[in-house]
Amino acid sequence: MGSGSKEGDEWVLSHGDVVLIRSDLAILRGPRFINDRIITFYFAHLCGVYVMAIARAICAWWNEAQDHRGRGGDWLEVVRREVDARSVKAMSTDLLQLINTLIQEKAKPNSISEGDTIRLIGSSLVAASDFSTLKSGTPC
Repeated sequence: MGSGSKEGDEWVLSHGDVVLIRSDLAILRGPRFINDRIITFYFAHLCGVYVMAIARAICAWWNEAQDHRGRGGDWLEVVRREVDARSVKAMSTDLLQLINTLIQEKAKPNSISEGDTIRLIGSSLVAASDFSTLKSGTPC
């Protein structure tokens, strides 16, 4: 992203007027909070992960409904059954691992290409539901 003046001051994340630098990552581990912006940023992150978990459940339902000729049941029941705090936390952990992997790959001399990054992101985020088996023409 960007870089500060000292080693360890590399920008890891920038959102609005908030910049997270590599040397601050250790502060975010554990139950400590820097300020209300970090809390707001974290809850916004969780909200986004929650929406992705809902989308994953609906896409999996849609795929199964197509396999059973439209008798997939109620998608809302699938969301209620599959999307909870545990599944959102697991997806958030997967995203963190993906981000760390991408940061490490980008730091390598022969960095991965944009197309490879998209494939890596796609395979990491959808592995649990295996969206790669979705039929063409589905909305997901």
